[in-house]
Amino acid sequence: MIRPLTIGARKTLNRVEAIEQYIFFDCEQKTLTDSTFWLNALYEDRIPLPTESPFSTKDLKDTVRTAFLGWFATLTDKDGRAVYMF
Repeated sequence: MIRPLTIGARKTLNRVEAIEQYIFFDCEQKTLTDSTFWLNALYEDRIPLPTESPFSTKDLKDTVRTAFLGWFATLTDKDGRAVYMF
């Protein structure tokens, strides 16, 4: 069975809760923008690693991508029982 798409607020917030939620999502949006910049810069080889780096550029790309996807999942997954390491 396909559930209908729900759009909009699911609960009523008081002013303090609404402000807290706005600040939280504003910070998360900035984190998403910054993370996207770093991820794209790594994939476009605009960020060189130091020569003495113990890991390769590919390893760093994979690590940043995994952290980005894990962080993004925390925003989209509605299951409160999920545990994320990021």
